[in-house]
Amino acid sequence: KQIDNIEFKNIEYKYGNNKVISNANLILQKGKSYCLLGSSGSGKSTLLDIISGFRSTSNGSILVNDNIPLNENSNESYIKNISYLPQETIILNKSIKENIYFLSKDTLQDNINELIKFSELNDLIENNEKGIETVVGNRGNLLSGGQKQRIGISRSLTKPFQVLIFDEATSNIDAITEN
Repeated sequence: KQIDNIEFKNIEYKYGNNKVISNANLILQKGKSYCLLGSSGSGKSTLLDIISGFRSTSNGSILVNDNIPLNENSNESYIKNISYLPQETIILNKSIKENIYFLSKDTLQDNINELIKFSELNDLIENNEKGIETVVGNRGNLLSGGQKQRIGISRSLTKPFQVLIFDEATSNIDAITEN
């Protein structure tokens, strides 16, 4: 179904006995962009993992569209509508194209050029003899940190989504490309 809003009511999250998030309330509305700011270790990534459905809260509730509780029964259909780019992009020892599409069932050729242009992978592809079929090495060791992140950005846009989450997606990208 359509996700119009996601509401967090008095949520709490613990690592062992350490409360990382306590009594947090938040409403996210469709069509708006949000930015989480805070110091290192303050729980930003944990909150994004909770929003994306990858972590469960210790206490509190999460409601979708004002009245659908996010729980074991609804979590799978909810996660299908989320596209999430974590802080560290997983890169396989495969081609650029395979790395972009490895989480997607859809490998339509017509949108790959848009993804490459949007994430500014043009130079990487054009400067390699094999182009998009260039193998990037174990864990992407033949790529810079920014190139890995740009592959991750392309990957996050390959599937249909209603909620797009980026966790420091541009931290290794230069300011010009980030803009």
